[in-house]
Amino acid sequence: MQSHHILILGCGMVGRRHARNLHRLGCQVSCMDTRPDPLEEIIKEVPVIHQFTSLNDALSRASEFTGVAVCSPTQCHVEQARAVLDLDLPVLVEKPVSTDVDSCNPLQTRLQQGGKLLLDYPYRWWTPVRQLKTLISAGAIGVPRHARFVMSAHAKHVNPVQAEQALSSAKHDLNGGVLLEQIHFIDLMLWIFGMPDRIFARTGKISNLEREADDVVDIVAGYADQVLVTFHMDSFGRPHEQHIVVTGEEGTIQCLFAPDALRLSRMPELRWETEYFSIERNDMFLSVAREFLNILDGNNFDQTCTLEDGIRTLKVVEACKQSQGTRSEVILTGTVPVADTVG
Repeated sequence: MQSHHILILGCGMVGRRHARNLHRLGCQVSCMDTRPDPLEEIIKEVPVIHQFTSLNDALSRASEFTGVAVCSPTQCHVEQARAVLDLDLPVLVEKPVSTDVDSCNPLQTRLQQGGKLLLDYPYRWWTPVRQLKTLISAGAIGVPRHARFVMSAHAKHVNPVQAEQALSSAKHDLNGGVLLEQIHFIDLMLWIFGMPDRIFARTGKISNLEREADDVVDIVAGYADQVLVTFHMDSFGRPHEQHIVVTGEEGTIQCLFAPDALRLSRMPELRWETEYFSIERNDMFLSVAREFLNILDGNNFDQTCTLEDGIRTLKVVEACKQSQGTRSEVILTGTVPVADTVG
């Protein structure tokens, strides 16, 4: 692996995590944040070559960098990623890529002209989830028929990274709420099963949390091949509950979080085989960093998560909002969600 100098744009919890991991992997790190406090915090954790308080100042030194990580607030991602690509630098962009599909168009157009972008939905690199996907693809439970995703975590009890993201996204002016806070599982549905044909969703603000945006969502996603996926996500659940259960014609797989484990039950035995994983949460972020560095080294492979993946995820989010607004099922025809007026 070559020696790299990475510029971090945005030095909140996510940016600092990337800085620590990239430094651990042998990279030099420079940082940009318009706020002084995050810059002061990051230099306590890693050696920083340059500190910048404006994007223009940071990008004026582009010749010194081999890659850029965009870890700023979501509404800044598209503009900053485009600016980086215009300087012929590969870019790592935090999830979600933006707040809505249309705002992604300029970045999509720019990337079609060339450049390298890796989108960071870190659960795609989480070992139990990757094993879950592998088992389903290998036919371990036969034809999948139903999947259930549950992500329930009280906003006051989540880890610091999630807490910062929740604080940012729980404002109407950022188009936030639980759909964007916990968008990971929607992305995983698309990664495992592909794009659904129809969406029915209910979202709302029903708890006493001091926030403006929605704190609960329930979703039903249907597929033409008779797979049905259901979601429950909220920001007020205690204790923290997070799992994925996939049931097929010949068995069931449970992907559990805390403890990290996979449970598989197949016909005709009808007993659980359990595999536990001795892993740390930071392992998936390290895997993201390693893949980004492989891209910088010019290695050719199928990227784990692309801009197109991020846009598809936002299309599902928008379909959920439309379903809530129309109180009807939304049909995903091509790229445009269409409300089913019969529903």
